Amino acid sequence: MLTCATGILSNLTCNNSRNKTLVTQYGGVEALIHAVLRAGEKEDVAEPAVCALRHLTSRHQDAELAQNAVRLHYGIPAMVKLLGQPYYWPVVKATVGLIRNLALCPTNQAPLREAGAIPRLVNLLLKAHQDTQRHGSSGQQTYQ
Repeated sequence: MLTCATGILSNLTCNNSRNKTLVTQYGGVEALIHAVLRAGEKEDVAEPAVCALRHLTSRHQDAELAQNAVRLHYGIPAMVKLLGQPYYWPVVKATVGLIRNLALCPTNQAPLREAGAIPRLVNLLLKAHQDTQRHGSSGQQTYQ
């Protein structure tokens, strides 16, 4: 059920400002953070939930409200923690995009630092570089 609900919310909020606003106004940010916390290492829940949060924190009238809601509902430490888990790249990619959106809000920058986002992002960058070197220039994996 959780997998389906998070996947549907991710799909509904992709490039749809009206749905982003509605999900934000109905408390979707808090619900998605709780879904990520309940998911643990289940990437089939974490990835669509983080994608939906990434969508909610960008390109609509309530994006800043959603960025603040992630912080206010204690989502920043949980999202940063996803960067330190075993690397399931779709979750990592979604999380990096979400953190990018959260960092646009000045009041989120200190909590991101305090949660350890900077060293984890640097480690990801180093890991991605090492993987690229290991697999040569024809590597299939991209880190966008």
